Amino acid sequence: MKQKAELRVSVDRVLADQVRHAATELNMPVSALVRAQIQGFLQAREKSEQLGNPNFRVVAEFSLGIRSAGSAMHALSLERYSQLLDLLTAAGLPVPSLPEARLDQMVRELKTLSEL
Repeated sequence: MKQKAELRVSVDRVLADQVRHAATELNMPVSALVRAQIQGFLQAREKSEQLGNPNFRVVAEFSLGIRSAGSAMHALSLERYSQLLDLLTAAGLPVPSLPEARLDQMVRELKTLSEL
């Protein structure tokens, strides 16, 4: 049996509630859901290293929201966003989502525009 270690993480309340709900729907502990996601990321990283992919770090930074699409595209000399998405898929990484605050701002802007 593998020896387990406790890993504490902090996330915003909405995300914590969402992951608890998802884990309940899947009838699994939150820790199992989180562990699976971490293992998936590490497996993608290991596969990339085995293939000698020098771009994984930049693509992972974009996937994790650390690097903007423009910055990633520039660093990788890409002309189209679709090329960046292809690299994400090939690396087995998810497409990043916008932060909640930015999504809320976009909704407010669209509502303002629709009132004109």
